[in-house]
Amino acid sequence: MAKISLTKNLKKYIYPLTTTCIILIFVGILVVLAAFISQLIDFALVSEQESKNKELELQIGATENAKIQYQIKNDVPLSEILQSSTTETTTTPITKDNQSEKKELLSISILNSTGISGKAGKLAQLITDSGFKVSYTGNAKKREPVTIVQIKETSKKIFPESFKEVLKIVGSQYSTIESVLDANSEYDVVITIGAN
Repeated sequence: MAKISLTKNLKKYIYPLTTTCIILIFVGILVVLAAFISQLIDFALVSEQESKNKELELQIGATENAKIQYQIKNDVPLSEILQSSTTETTTTPITKDNQSEKKELLSISILNSTGISGKAGKLAQLITDSGFKVSYTGNAKKREPVTIVQIKETSKKIFPESFKEVLKIVGSQYSTIESVLDANSEYDVVITIGAN
């Protein structure tokens, strides 16, 4: 008789206890899942903000380059800039000095992927002889079958004629393909000399 009442008492307490444990485990899983989803959302928002900040920095850099190119000062009103630029355009002819000043603003990197030493230096000499500034020469990490000229889109919009000239110089020495350079690159142009 005592055994039967003990079994009844156990059943009376075990089922609610088991149900409570299952509910607590389920609630715990939901809490952990909610915290994980919250962290993912925070990470996505931070990444998006960082990419917006980088894009803004690039735009500011492009604006500063344009200011240097056209010798604009921060305290000059826009109406004066526009008026002076139209009068300068009509009165000041474009000379080789004006072009070379513009060219010097570009940052060019030349990488040699051929395995033959001196190729990057020779191309750098041709480019600097044309009034450009080569910021870096070195060896590429992997071999390329053809010469690749990578150009940053924001810089290409500011200096379209200079980029055409760079492509012409490189194209006179190598068969080339053009591609877009990552916006975060420290260079405006990266030339990787290939086997052909």
